[in-house]
Amino acid sequence: MNNLIKNKWICVKTNFRQEFIAKEILKSKGFDLIMPYYIKSISHSRYKTKVKYPVFPTYGFLNFSGDISALYQIKYARGVDYYLQKEDGCPRYIPYEVINNILSLKQKDGSYKLDTYRFNKGDEVNVTEGVFSGIKAIFKERVDEWRSSLLINFLGRIS
Repeated sequence: MNNLIKNKWICVKTNFRQEFIAKEILKSKGFDLIMPYYIKSISHSRYKTKVKYPVFPTYGFLNFSGDISALYQIKYARGVDYYLQKEDGCPRYIPYEVINNILSLKQKDGSYKLDTYRFNKGDEVNVTEGVFSGIKAIFKERVDEWRSSLLINFLGRIS
């Protein structure tokens, strides 16, 4: 794990439902990639199967050495849409703390464990990152086993 932390991490946006294809292609090109997933049970016609489902659909985290020529290989790999970048085209780096937190959730079988029952309906939460950073929201419901819906007070209106 120490060699993974030496380099910087970037966020790679994949095509819809091609996260694991992109992961395999990028790994075959020599890149280290984290694509957190959980095991989801799917029921169909009396059959139950377990499938890998990404924690961050259409996103993965790539260990980037800083070699600018490698960006071409990343951007045009099968399954990859683009990498998150600044205005000048250089990649945006992910803080080590975020990567360490994600890696700490990894289980022995390779899946990632999340606390799905951390919040209850009506709990007040603070959005800490993203477009709505700093805004208070209300936990509305669990969308599925791993995702949730929030109510945000936006311009005096909760939506």
